[in-house]
Amino acid sequence: MKIGILTIHFGYNYGSVLQSFALNRYLNNQGMNAFTIDYIPERCDFWRSYFPHGNKSIVFRFAINLLKFPSKFLMNNICYYFFRRNVIHTEKITDKNKLSNLNRKFDLFLVGSDQVWNYVYNQECQNVYYLNFTNRPKISYAASFGMDSIDEEYVDELRQKLQEFNFISVREDSAVSIVNALGIPCTRDIDPVFLLEKDSWREFAGRKSRFSRYVFVYALGGEEKSCIDYAFKIAKNKGLKVVVLCFKRVIDKRVDRIIMYASPKRFVQLIRDADFVVTNSFHGTSFSLILNKQFFVVERSKYNTRIDSILTLTGLQKRKLKMDGSSCFNCEEIDYSTIQPSINLQIDKSKENIKKAIILKENTIER
Repeated sequence: MKIGILTIHFGYNYGSVLQSFALNRYLNNQGMNAFTIDYIPERCDFWRSYFPHGNKSIVFRFAINLLKFPSKFLMNNICYYFFRRNVIHTEKITDKNKLSNLNRKFDLFLVGSDQVWNYVYNQECQNVYYLNFTNRPKISYAASFGMDSIDEEYVDELRQKLQEFNFISVREDSAVSIVNALGIPCTRDIDPVFLLEKDSWREFAGRKSRFSRYVFVYALGGEEKSCIDYAFKIAKNKGLKVVVLCFKRVIDKRVDRIIMYASPKRFVQLIRDADFVVTNSFHGTSFSLILNKQFFVVERSKYNTRIDSILTLTGLQKRKLKMDGSSCFNCEEIDYSTIQPSINLQIDKSKENIKKAIILKENTIER
């Protein structure tokens, strides 16, 4: 049976491409014939973004994008190059109307993980992530809404779309509440990056970083300052350096090393070899847990649901710090011997859920 995976793998960040890599690698390691669909909505396609869109004039849009070009070009190349080299994938598709052609290639479609059901982000392409282009069996794995609740006006449409699924798996507790409120059963499963073993990720990261004894900072949304504030306090307390990975240059005298445009492998390497991690990223948090690192998470101005969910799962809610820098904290070490069993239990449950969902539909198809 051939499986087509639809996810959001094209974001200019490490989490998007690494969760895509992990799910694809895990399914194929289990003997399943899985391909990730290289679908990039027209509005997200790198080169198309430099043409007119909506009501903005071509001059205005070109001027804005020209300023962003160097960083966007480099990150697009780095992440997409990794995807093309490391993930088994289909041909690139930007026209959603051509997705129906994939019905001739796949027996089952799987959507997930990441914010595939965040209709605010996905806009006019949202129905694609409900797999509206196929009548084949469809399931989700660790799908995320990226929000705590949905607008009332959207409830009936969402119910109709999700009732067409043969199996629904979501990533956050809030997503379970959303789906259950529609009268639809679902399971909560862990992000795909957890499906690969710790040793696999350690090997994946390659050689040891040339840096030693450092606090690693990775922040999204242009919110590096609050993370650096906390990192500097930790570094001063423990005699460590501060190393920041970012997409645009950060000017801060407290930072010992700034790294820009690192590969996804380097991202994992920098977490693996750090003495401490400070991040506001869900996948920065996830890899800290996988690699058993000491870490703190700084809240973001939005999109905190998924981080809250993983911290609750591990009982590490106290590792979350306020964005305004007012949190008091100590550097008491995380005892992974006490939290690893709960992580392993969730991983095992998630692996069993996805196995059952796929095998059940495989048997149905064969009959």
